[in-house]
Amino acid sequence: MVSPKSYPAASRKSESLWWRIFRVTKLGDYVVALCFILLCSVSLWLPRALSGKPSGIAQVLINDRRVMNLDLDSSGTTVVQGRLGLLTIGFGSGKVRVLASSCPNQFCVRQGAIQYHRQMLVCVPNHVVILIPAAAQSDLDAVTF
Repeated sequence: MVSPKSYPAASRKSESLWWRIFRVTKLGDYVVALCFILLCSVSLWLPRALSGKPSGIAQVLINDRRVMNLDLDSSGTTVVQGRLGLLTIGFGSGKVRVLASSCPNQFCVRQGAIQYHRQMLVCVPNHVVILIPAAAQSDLDAVTF
């Protein structure tokens, strides 16, 4: 009869997955992971840092015609007539958002507030666009590295 022995495979099964990963990773793996995290953080932070201070105005367009400018430094609400009905816009503290709309899906209300250059809120059924224009006109649409 063979006596029971402790096999190395049995002891490896009892190790947790994280301990096995920690055991086989090298210093270079940690450096690569850190560089990846830093690159992702910078790519998320850089566009907002370059956009600078939020714009002071927002333009309301209906059927591609500007109907009003909103001063984002003051606060208040305004109502505009869209194709399907009324659209209530709230603005202040450098932000603008759609508070209520007569459209069926309410996507424009759920988009939330915008505050940076070249951001826009769109209510497609009402043909209304709220746009924060760029600080300076440029021929460039985007810059890649």
